[in-house]
Amino acid sequence: MLRLRSDPYKWAITHLLKKKDTDLFPQPFELEAIASFPDDAIKSLQKTDIGSYSWHGGRNTIVPKSILSFRPATQLDPWDSLILTALIYEYGDQIEKKRIPYGEEIVFSYRFLPTKHEGEMYDRDADWPSFWGKSRERAASIGGYVAIADVSSYYNQIYHDTLKAQLQVVGVPQEAVESVIKLCSKVSQGGSRGIPVGPHSTHLLAECAFDPIDRCLLAEGYTFCRFVDDIHIFCKTWEEAQIAFYDLADILDKQQKLSLQSQKSKILSADEFIEYANDVIAETPHTGIEKDVIEVIDRLSKGDPYLNIDYAILTQDDLNILSQQNLETILNSYLAHPNPNFVRIRWFFRRLAQVGVPGAVPLAVSKLEQFSPAIADMAAYLLSARNNYTGVWKDLGDQVLHALELPIIQHSEYLTVILLDLFACLPTLNNVESILQKYKTSSPMVRREIIRVATTHKVHYWLRQRKEELPSADPWLRRALIAGASTFGKDERTFWLQRIEEEGTELEKLVAKQARTEPLQHQNPLNIPGSPTPAEQIIRKEQSLTFPQITAIMNPTLRANIERALPDITEERVDIGLFLLGREFETTLKEFLVVAYTKGKLKSTPGNKNPNELKLAELISCVKSNGIVTEEAALSYLRQIRNDRAHGGTPSLEERHLLMRNVQYLASLYIDYLKFFDDLTREL
Repeated sequence: MLRLRSDPYKWAITHLLKKKDTDLFPQPFELEAIASFPDDAIKSLQKTDIGSYSWHGGRNTIVPKSILSFRPATQLDPWDSLILTALIYEYGDQIEKKRIPYGEEIVFSYRFLPTKHEGEMYDRDADWPSFWGKSRERAASIGGYVAIADVSSYYNQIYHDTLKAQLQVVGVPQEAVESVIKLCSKVSQGGSRGIPVGPHSTHLLAECAFDPIDRCLLAEGYTFCRFVDDIHIFCKTWEEAQIAFYDLADILDKQQKLSLQSQKSKILSADEFIEYANDVIAETPHTGIEKDVIEVIDRLSKGDPYLNIDYAILTQDDLNILSQQNLETILNSYLAHPNPNFVRIRWFFRRLAQVGVPGAVPLAVSKLEQFSPAIADMAAYLLSARNNYTGVWKDLGDQVLHALELPIIQHSEYLTVILLDLFACLPTLNNVESILQKYKTSSPMVRREIIRVATTHKVHYWLRQRKEELPSADPWLRRALIAGASTFGKDERTFWLQRIEEEGTELEKLVAKQARTEPLQHQNPLNIPGSPTPAEQIIRKEQSLTFPQITAIMNPTLRANIERALPDITEERVDIGLFLLGREFETTLKEFLVVAYTKGKLKSTPGNKNPNELKLAELISCVKSNGIVTEEAALSYLRQIRNDRAHGGTPSLEERHLLMRNVQYLASLYIDYLKFFDDLTREL
């Protein structure tokens, strides 16, 4: 019997939350439920006997790589993903130590180097650009010719027996080896070849299986560089390069019955290769405008392609370079090519996402069909810009809805899921009723996303009708239906989820637990700011603070002011953070009443004064007496909190502890009312 320690599972949760389970699919919402109750999750996971564990498998689909090329991809069941990630964390060092050392600069792909707090699994310095950079350097120093080889469909062709043998060689326990092979067999539907394509954790399995091929090439005396299935062999003459292809093909066939892709395999002179490498390396700008854009992002990120940048720190000169005109010029130049380089397009969207600069949003949405092979990175970019785009999101939503009707989108389950996920993550895209109408004719994978959209928009009446589908739903759709119960009333929600919490799978229990408690947590801002949840209903559970309702605030200045206050919501400075939110609350309420007063929309004001002259208590009385809110208890509660923070002394440590226990509710309540009054102002 093999059971893992708690540490691998703790790290797996960190990794999956921070780095996602895959770059191809939307992040499963189930990971949030796991993160909300990590102790419960780890307690259940530690009971798992790895050797006898029955894998659930995953959901499979076809993902476009370019206009006419595709690859199969798998998103593992989130519980499976946790267990596999924990296994890789536990035994990854043993696999890495048996590979050709990274210091020899031969194999550049997926060098295992996990970081504890950031959740990184692989060395970020060992990447695609460094592979091409070293290859270019070797071509320049050796001269002659370079054999460029590409192994055909490598992940899908890995023999399970080969992987099993290599895992045994590196010393992975037999129970873990057998379990990994069972997972691969499950995903390949009982076949003897293929590992899941997409999960970060399976990259190291592929590298483990390829190691004998690397060592055979070294034994033949070749100098080469490799990244996954791309191999560059450096030779003195054309004939040597041709012979190198023969030797490589022979090694691939004898080792694993693999073959080369004839379309991508070629021999180039060293000079031709260097020119080719300069074109391939994504970090090399093609135009002056592109160079300027990348220089700004590199300067702000200190050259780190994974570091997110605070949009607020951009200077006017930076914004001029990252303008809509410049970004559209670059993207249009990519699309103008007869065969657009989607590797580069994906890279460019990822770099823009580091900043969340909004200039490319209109073009990206208007040309969704043309960008479809890069849709996952494009969608991530759109989400990064949600707080900075000042246009009308509803208009963008109309365009995305139209794209869902395009034949190529309708024909692709994957593209449909990515676009629907935008509606779930960006409520301001609206169009929920039109999306719900697609439910009956959609596949289970697409239905899950529609359920998520309905849950985001709290369409409880529609979700209630879906309850009877639970017994026949597949596990992915079933969990979405369970999460949708968070929109029900307390008694209905508690009663319906009780049996699931008692009889469901371990993951379903966590989703149900989150759904049962979610209305008091950050995922659901208050439905009716005029009659909010009573102030005594405060979250007691300690958890990381997130406020997704901020994305729905249309006023960019208000959004920025709120976001500037949030970093102060820490145990040391929580009183300051709440003071800043309280100040913004009073300002926004007053601005609304001033505009309403100016336009003659108020029946009366206290003492017939201009709202500019009113104190906060009078402002609250004014919105109540004018029927703008139906109940003022919560507003008065926020006024009291605001006064305590503005006029009270520095809180003691014990008082700060109490504030932190309640701060999720308090801050969410402030933000909900800020949005409420700002929306009313915009409607006047």
